[in-house]
Amino acid sequence: MLTMEPMAKVRVVCGKPATERVISALYEFGSVQITKSSVFDAGKPLDSFSPISNKLIALRSSEKMLGLKGGEAQARESLPSLRDALSEADGIDTPELEGIESELAEVRTKRAALRESAKALAPFKAVRMPCSAFTRNPRLRFTYFSLKGDFHALRKELDACHAEALRVADGKDVYVLVAAHEETAAKAQDICAKYAAAFYGIPVTGNAKTFPECVERTERDEKTVAAKEAALLKKKQAFAGKNAAAIVRSRKELEEHARLSSLPVMFGGTQNLVAIEGWLPAKNMPELERTIDKATAGKAAIEQLHVKESPPAVLKNPKLFKPFEFLVEFFSLPSPHEFDPTFFISLSFPLFFGMILGDIGYGIAALLLSLIMMAKIKKGFFRNVAGMMMLSAISTIIFGWIYGEFFGFGNIFGYQLHPMIPRAESEGLSFLMAFCIFIGLMHLALGFFIGLITALHEKQWKHAIAKASWLAVEFGLFCFLALSMESTLFEAIKTVAVLLPADAWGILTIGGIVGLAITEGVPALVELPGLVSNLFSYLRIMALGVSAVILALIIDKIPLNPNIVDPMSAISFFLFAAMFTLCHIGAFALGVFESSVQSLRLHYVEFFSKFYHGGGTPFVPLRRK
Repeated sequence: MLTMEPMAKVRVVCGKPATERVISALYEFGSVQITKSSVFDAGKPLDSFSPISNKLIALRSSEKMLGLKGGEAQARESLPSLRDALSEADGIDTPELEGIESELAEVRTKRAALRESAKALAPFKAVRMPCSAFTRNPRLRFTYFSLKGDFHALRKELDACHAEALRVADGKDVYVLVAAHEETAAKAQDICAKYAAAFYGIPVTGNAKTFPECVERTERDEKTVAAKEAALLKKKQAFAGKNAAAIVRSRKELEEHARLSSLPVMFGGTQNLVAIEGWLPAKNMPELERTIDKATAGKAAIEQLHVKESPPAVLKNPKLFKPFEFLVEFFSLPSPHEFDPTFFISLSFPLFFGMILGDIGYGIAALLLSLIMMAKIKKGFFRNVAGMMMLSAISTIIFGWIYGEFFGFGNIFGYQLHPMIPRAESEGLSFLMAFCIFIGLMHLALGFFIGLITALHEKQWKHAIAKASWLAVEFGLFCFLALSMESTLFEAIKTVAVLLPADAWGILTIGGIVGLAITEGVPALVELPGLVSNLFSYLRIMALGVSAVILALIIDKIPLNPNIVDPMSAISFFLFAAMFTLCHIGAFALGVFESSVQSLRLHYVEFFSKFYHGGGTPFVPLRRK
């Protein structure tokens, strides 16, 4: 529980012909993390890797063409053989899809060109003169633009350079076509610029006789191409409906086979032998030996290696505490010489959560929510969240009973609650403040103590003395606070303190400071005020809890006085009841969020900094993803 799963490093040596069988056996075994072999020359992928890669390229291309997201296929319970996986992949007519996609690309390019042509022709659809007129006289220059000024004034100016202007009306839009001799074309262009909103180049019309005819032909061609595109899309959709699931499933299965086929690059090998190395839980060693013997008919050698390298980290905790492993993994896995802090978090996280939220009603709501999540979700992140919430909800109910709160009320359907710590009153606040400081002192002391045990276990005597010195300083601070604070919580400490010499706790504190100066030097002395800061961080438990109960009390002020005789009173009741419910849902969500975040902060920042560094590597066994 406090230590991690013991790991063993093994080496399997077998004949090259048995490589595929051994890989399959290790894959089915599912508990060995393959590592780079330290003996022989580096191996090469299996011969099957090349055809698998080629097929994967085609399948991934098909997935991209169809816009598949990967969730269209139900995974099979066991990985099919490579022959079966390739056979299924060969049954998918990917060339057909490639042909459809190629035609679609061609059609879309043609349609885009027609749209551009239609856009260029749009301003000319009201021009009735023959298209041949624009090319009949090579010495004429034509200008076409949308008019923004007075046409008669334009025409008068153009007469000076012997240019002709034709007004073209297309609904509300007015265009002008100007023809000028090449010698005066530049001057005519300057005049047109004063009256033009936008210029348009004369489009090429092919063999069309007029612009309206050209526009009509372009629109007709665009509709024909659009119909062809729709038919191809329908064909593509039919292909997807028939093959989407098979494409995704085949791609996933062949990716697994590709992973297995590429594994030999991590093996060591000679012309006839293959050496495979990896980590596994030590308890699984006998089962691995039986598995390899069965796969190779006893023609393989298995040995346990004794190495100095750090094994991957595998957390080992009771089922009840398993969900809290996620919090450790999220921060960082333990290094081999560290204790697994999951057990401590499993106790203190629900404690802090319950102290902050502390309401029977909210606790019951959190418990029901966690049970629903556990019933619906069997694994993954939210399953862990549900497990953590269940224990935290029980803690919330217990502290809700201690605080005497049920959705902020002091009674449960008429039954009067008798709070042991009324945190909405000054007397309760004083006790709760002392209790939070006491909890903080114990939590920090636990962190220093774990650090001390770790240092002793690793025979790091200097670090051990430093942790012991921190403990001495903290207990000196603890006794100082106990003697200073007027709280029944510290009465027992006061009694013991009075029996000891007056300077005992001061000597303990000074001795700790001297020990820190010797072992850790000036940086440790600079960090001494940080210990007080860490301790006062635990007052957040009280502050957030009080803010939560004040919020609940404000919500409870919403008037709920039903009067079914008066229609307006009845409507008001239902409106206020809805507001009351929504406000409590919001307060519950906010309370759960704040309780979780602050509990995590107290662990990651205050608690872990006293003993935990992490840096462990995750265990990634060869198994189906």
